[in-house]
Amino acid sequence: MSATPLDVLLAVTSTLGLLTWLALAAYTGRRLLHILQLEEYELGRFWAWVRTHPSRTVSAWQAWGAVALGLMAVVLGDNVSAPLLSGLVTLPLGLLGLWRRPYLPVKKPLRWTVKALLLAGTAAALGALLLAAGLLHWALGLNRPLQAAGFFVALALVGVAPALLLTLATLVWWPAQALAKRALVVRAAARLRARPDLLVVGVTGSYGKTSVKNYLATLLGARYAVCKTEASINTPVG
Repeated sequence: MSATPLDVLLAVTSTLGLLTWLALAAYTGRRLLHILQLEEYELGRFWAWVRTHPSRTVSAWQAWGAVALGLMAVVLGDNVSAPLLSGLVTLPLGLLGLWRRPYLPVKKPLRWTVKALLLAGTAAALGALLLAAGLLHWALGLNRPLQAAGFFVALALVGVAPALLLTLATLVWWPAQALAKRALVVRAAARLRARPDLLVVGVTGSYGKTSVKNYLATLLGARYAVCKTEASINTPVG
């Protein structure tokens, strides 16, 4: 049976909607990765930010889209052709989400370090696996009475779960990261112990640490050879 013009239109709309929905999820994921980096990759602090900024974690357009896709999974889950209707939700709401994305002033830009690239790539891969599971559920006819429901559920989750995907990515890499961090700290401590002539100055507090560090380095540098940490890397590794 040949496809009708309406079938072609729906197929194009669903494809464009999928790409737009994924672009919005990627934009949200990048913004949340930036927050995770500013919180020094501490998941407790990251989720505290998420809880206090829910509208910045998932926009209203994404939330409405996820609800609409969930309703489609319930109402149209038995309809094999129903995923072709997904573009009626994902395309307009995805475009609105990208167009109305908020401007968030930040203290410093996202730095694409090796760790940031690993987390972004892992989170994207997890999202792709989730979406692929939904597509396979639909295409292979698994659990046929709800064949289309898996696609809608997966699409909804991909749109609203960037924070969760970044958390899972962080946990995946945590063992390797912990070992590397420990090795760096041990090496740095050994080098400091090998130089008992060095005077180490530590600056603590909630605010103003970087400014005080720079002031001290400038003042002491007029008389002594001074080495200070770069930027505001206030971590054991930094």
